[in-house]
Amino acid sequence: MKYILHYTNPGDIVFDGFCGTGMTGVAAQMCGADNPALELEMTGKIDGDNWEKRFAILSDLSPAATFIASVYNSPVDVEILIRFWARSTLSISKYPFLSLIASGRINFAQKCLTIMILKS
Repeated sequence: MKYILHYTNPGDIVFDGFCGTGMTGVAAQMCGADNPALELEMTGKIDGDNWEKRFAILSDLSPAATFIASVYNSPVDVEILIRFWARSTLSISKYPFLSLIASGRINFAQKCLTIMILKS
C-alpha cells in the first residue's frame, strides 16, 4: 500500500497483470479508507492530500486467480449480509452443531464449510 501511495496519485489506475488473489486491488481501494489509524500508519499524517482511493485493473492467466481477485475486490452490501445473518441465526436451535458456531467455539473456515454442507 505504501508503494501505491508513493508512486500514484489519487484517482489513478493501478494495473496488476499477475494479480493472484487481488491484494493490489484491495490496497488500491483501501488508500481512501475512512480509517485515521490506517492513514497515519501508511502516510505518517492524517488528512493528507494523497489519501484518496485509486482504481485497479486486475488480470491473471489463471481463471481461479481471476475469480478469487474479483471476489476480494467486489463490494459487499452490508444490509443484505446483516439480514442473511439474522435469518440464519434464528434457525440455529434446530441444529446443535450450529449453536457451537454461534458461540464462537468454531473458526471461520469451519463455519463456511458447515454452511456449504447444510446448503447442499
